[in-house]
Amino acid sequence: MAKIKSASLLTAGLAPLAVVLLHSGVIFADTPVKPDPEPTIKQIYSAVEAGHLDQAQEMITRVLKAHPQSAKAHYVAAEVDARQQNYGFARKELALAEKLAPGLPFASARSVQKLKQQLARDPAGHR
Repeated sequence: MAKIKSASLLTAGLAPLAVVLLHSGVIFADTPVKPDPEPTIKQIYSAVEAGHLDQAQEMITRVLKAHPQSAKAHYVAAEVDARQQNYGFARKELALAEKLAPGLPFASARSVQKLKQQLARDPAGHR
């Protein structure tokens, strides 16, 4: 009989907790979850410079998902891909950036020239 009383007390003791958890779930379900803020270009370049190329790739992928028509984002993606020696992807991203913003007015001529030279030197000529 003692076991039954203990089990009843345990069940009764947990019941208020279960009610609180259920109500908390309802409250949380109604509360909007704020997504992580998009990475900035500075953060992406910092990751590249620190050698965190996978992290930089993940960040630019998030930016591209949010801004698929951004020439600047595609240009940064081309730079990240080139640093990872993904030259085929880099060429595609650069071409898309140029299509979206002919002349790439947001990028320095030196930066564009450097990227194009790097892609031209790809010995395998991946396209």
